[in-house]
Amino acid sequence: MTPLNPLAAPGGEDLAELVAGLVKGMPGVVGLHGGVFGEVATYLPGRRVSGIRITPERAEVHVTLVWGEPVRATAAAVRDAVTELTGVPTYVTVEDVVQPVRTPTTVTTTAAKEIS
Repeated sequence: MTPLNPLAAPGGEDLAELVAGLVKGMPGVVGLHGGVFGEVATYLPGRRVSGIRITPERAEVHVTLVWGEPVRATAAAVRDAVTELTGVPTYVTVEDVVQPVRTPTTVTTTAAKEIS
């Protein structure tokens, strides 16, 4: 009997892709970070998942966080969520902290309405 692949997720999706989706959706996380030289990644057939490295013994997650969020608490939340999903100890590296993205707002005034 062939042993199950510990890195494969149910439904055919790779475990690294599941971890990436989970982490990118967490509060305070802007995205995944591949490291200084892009060395942190999981290589899959025809693609790679940057910022995630999973082995049968451990998981590494490298993230970019948004400025103003608590760094240690966010990293701990990522660690706990990934450990629960993968079943292996998880090590989180905060590679960068960036300013929140501000979207332009539309200002409507009475004078502008009268002109148009």
